[in-house]
Amino acid sequence: MRPVSTSRQWTGFVAAAALIFAGCQTSGLARRKAERIEAYNSLDAKARAKVDRGEIQAGMDTNAVFIVWGGPTEARTVVGSADAEMVWDYYKPFTREHPRWVPRYERDGYYSTFDYQPVMTSHSYLSRMVVFKGGRVVRWRDFRPPAW
Repeated sequence: MRPVSTSRQWTGFVAAAALIFAGCQTSGLARRKAERIEAYNSLDAKARAKVDRGEIQAGMDTNAVFIVWGGPTEARTVVGSADAEMVWDYYKPFTREHPRWVPRYERDGYYSTFDYQPVMTSHSYLSRMVVFKGGRVVRWRDFRPPAW
């Protein structure tokens, strides 16, 4: 019996992992679509195609946005001079590395070098925002993660 080469094993592993990862990416959309099948079926063909691609468009209702992006991290109402707007905010977590140099002590309490021991801290940032007026999307925005 001839052994399988390592590169072939890794290729198979990577292909299987990619399929699993792709399935995980769409499973949230599929699950939310199944949860709100009536709302999904009530959309017109163009809106349904956008939802299937994971996109939103102006005029979509809150159910369609929920199917595409899920529930918001935070929902708030903004009251202005005109109609009130409902804003859905979506936050994503990220980790930041803070540099930290610690002195390496040698004998007699003197130090001559430093060791790098970074401190990792967890944060979150506003990644997406959708604004509704009268229950319909009027605008939305994606934000880039912080650069620092």
